[in-house]
Amino acid sequence: EEEESGFEKTENEFGVKILDPTFTLGMFQKWVQRNIDFKNDDIVFLLTSLQIDDHVGHGISKNGYSYFNDICSLGVGLVHDSGFMFDGVVYMAQQIAHMLGSLWDISEKCPESGKTLMATVSGPRVLSECSQEAFRQQYNNYTMKDVCWKKTLKPDVSSNWSLPATYFQTENYCLTRHSSRVFKCPEGNKYYVGDASKCFMGCCENNTKDASGRKYPVPDGTSCGDKKDDTRIVSV
Repeated sequence: EEEESGFEKTENEFGVKILDPTFTLGMFQKWVQRNIDFKNDDIVFLLTSLQIDDHVGHGISKNGYSYFNDICSLGVGLVHDSGFMFDGVVYMAQQIAHMLGSLWDISEKCPESGKTLMATVSGPRVLSECSQEAFRQQYNNYTMKDVCWKKTLKPDVSSNWSLPATYFQTENYCLTRHSSRVFKCPEGNKYYVGDASKCFMGCCENNTKDASGRKYPVPDGTSCGDKKDDTRIVSV
């Protein structure tokens, strides 16, 4: 958190903390370039739970920010991620495509209402014709050149990763869902969920039996499901 405060620029809008992506991305890139830990990396992302307000790009990319067609010069990006489900995966894929030269699907040929990766108002399913053409053009431009995305990758065996469910074994999950429902509902409360196989948990405004609350899906990576079925991993 102390390091992040050095490159994150935030402001408050109607009581909500908002991230300024233009300033933050520039400062984040400088920080990454100075950090020896990233010397062998091609792309470095900053994942944040803060909302991103892009004044420069007129709000086209509400959940991420990156430099267009800049993946091989130590590409950096910002991605909004809630921390309790895998919503940041799609936003990161969009920014990688953006850094590879793909424009947003907001044209007549590739409308934003289409179910494509670079459409801003629909769930992604496939790459649009515009994105495919951009990638083909990018590839053809560098056919005879040595660029970062043509390297033979070696897996980073030192990576230490875990699922959200592991993280929330020691952190307050309810606090991430609603600012006033920060307590796990106690037994006897109508929102209490005692059976982990239900894939939900109750979050309440206090820890009493009559507290108001709500049921939320458990964090991604939690093993749950009907005993009749195989144990599954919850994802959204």
